[in-house]
Amino acid sequence: MPQIFSPDNFLTEPDGSYIFTKERSAAAWKKTRKLVIEALVRPGTAGLTLLMGIPGAGKSTWMKEHGEHLRENVPDAVEEFESHVYVDATFIKPEWRAPFIEIAKAAGKPIYIVWLDTPLETCTARNSKRPEGRRVPEEVMEKMAEEMVAPRWDEGFNKVIHRTPDGVLITEQRYHLPRTLRNIMSELKTEFWHRLTSRINLKDLLMDVFHDYPFVETWTWEVWREDEQGHRFLVKKYNDQKTAERVARRMDKLSPYTRYWASEVNPDLPSDQEWEVWRQTEKGEAVLVGTYESRGNAEWAVGQLARRGVHWAQSKATAELPLRIPSA
Repeated sequence: MPQIFSPDNFLTEPDGSYIFTKERSAAAWKKTRKLVIEALVRPGTAGLTLLMGIPGAGKSTWMKEHGEHLRENVPDAVEEFESHVYVDATFIKPEWRAPFIEIAKAAGKPIYIVWLDTPLETCTARNSKRPEGRRVPEEVMEKMAEEMVAPRWDEGFNKVIHRTPDGVLITEQRYHLPRTLRNIMSELKTEFWHRLTSRINLKDLLMDVFHDYPFVETWTWEVWREDEQGHRFLVKKYNDQKTAERVARRMDKLSPYTRYWASEVNPDLPSDQEWEVWRQTEKGEAVLVGTYESRGNAEWAVGQLARRGVHWAQSKATAELPLRIPSA
């Protein structure tokens, strides 16, 4: 099942009612961002999706119905749907969406938005049927509808799903070129005119440019994070110091409970994919589950296996002892 986070979860009292204050709201959004960051850097997470719409727009209902539709009619799309992280909030303003767009970009994940443009009359009717402690005042909903700003491509979205007021679903998707390819194209454009005026042939131009951007990249910098329990996770690798440090600063600023930092790759440490996670079948056979780039990521995978009822799992690497084995 997909992971769904909402700041409302941190504003709900034991009796089910909401208590809104400026301080409680700020704390709820901070906790939500922390959970989203931790979810995005886990292995297997495909991307981040924002669920946008005023209260009563049907965000929770859409998630349930869309999931059922995919399972029945588009089974190939189920894996992507369930591997995304979802944030359920109003997101009526670009400045409310921006922190999550930045989180997704820093984690190297695509960012989608589902805009449920439900008529205000429908939303207020649904809102009136909620328990008294969970109702949103009508004047607040009217103000939200007036201040609603439609998602724009220049905000950085990779996909926009818009359900219009009459129920029509419109999906638009844009594919962004990888940073390295963009660099190559920019380099070609700049160098082309220089070489043209110097009367250098195109073959030399292409050889020189692609020599600076090899297809097999050499990773020289890494971004790491450390959670509250002291476990360290490799987030991503980069081929330049400036990008790695910028990403680490962004992530560290957005997550007050988790530490992020950039460090240069140590050539003396084991190379990529040295950590292996294994499980034991009911017949006693050892099966390789996957390989990981850090001990923290491998330990997380072991924990996931234990939660799913796998009765034995361990992680190992070259010249290392087996990791702790969580109880199933």
